[in-house]
Amino acid sequence: MRLDNLQQPLRLFLDRARVVSCREAAPVLVACTSGQVWLTVDGHPGDFFLRAGECRTIPAGRHGVIEGMETSVIELNGCVGFDETVRVFGANRKGSRMPSLSPDPSYA
Repeated sequence: MRLDNLQQPLRLFLDRARVVSCREAAPVLVACTSGQVWLTVDGHPGDFFLRAGECRTIPAGRHGVIEGMETSVIELNGCVGFDETVRVFGANRKGSRMPSLSPDPSYA
């Protein structure tokens, strides 16, 4: 599955312990719009905990890992596709939602 030329943020719904891995050629802004997520960036000495309304940038070419600390919604701004760049990990538990891998249609 490849979503090219996204002009809108890639919105993902993450359950607790759901993990997303991202690496892009350009910087990616990670915005937490609901809940709380943990973000670690390759080459950065510390980790970040983002709550609703907070954001951080994954620098160009760096690998970022984002994990839901609770049911959360994130937006990836600057993520150009879903293929090798964004990977979703985590057990598909009964009642858990798979992350949405397309822009939110309500953004139009």
